[in-house]
Order: sequence, then structure tokens, then C-alpha cells
Amino acid sequence: MNPSLLFVVGAAALIFLVLAVLLPPLWRELSSRGIALVLAVTLPLLAAGVYAARGQPEAWEAAARAPAPEDLDAMATRMLQRFEAGARATMSAADRPAASGTQAP
Repeated sequence: MNPSLLFVVGAAALIFLVLAVLLPPLWRELSSRGIALVLAVTLPLLAAGVYAARGQPEAWEAAARAPAPEDLDAMATRMLQRFEAGARATMSAADRPAASGTQAP
């Protein structure tokens, strides 16, 4: 399942769970029905607004910007070359004699 879709479904489920807990007691009281309706409308809008203001909405487009499989192969090849070059440099440095002027027996 797409992670973005999974996030939306999870967030919607949590909002509906909160509304399911808050609304029935308010709905039973005739004088509280206005509060129940306001909560039913504003809570999801408030959650979406807070996410838009403080969250990372640009993450929704991350899947569209994901590298193509060919790019991943090229990236892996470059990473392997860098790793091998670093390993060679480390090995050649370890093979050098100590710079203290004395040689080990």
C-alpha cells in the first residue's frame, strides 16, 4: 500500500475515532447539538490545517520524485566505487611504516 495513502487512512481513522467518542454524548443533549456539529466540521479541518502549517506537505510528492530504477543502479555503482576507493586508501595507509622514525622488528 502506498505510504501516503496509508497515512491518510490512518489519520482519517483517528479523527473518526475521536469524533465517535465525543459526538454521541453531545448529540443526546438537544442544547449541545450545535457544539457537536461544530466539532464534527472543525476538528477534521483543524487537523488538516495544522498539518499544512506545521507538517511536511511536500512529502506527499516524494513518491513522484523517487529515482527511476536505472538511476538506482547507477547510484549503487557509484557508491560501490567510492567504498572500494576508500577501502584501498585505508589499506595503503595501514601498510605504511610508522612515522616515528623507528621501525618495528
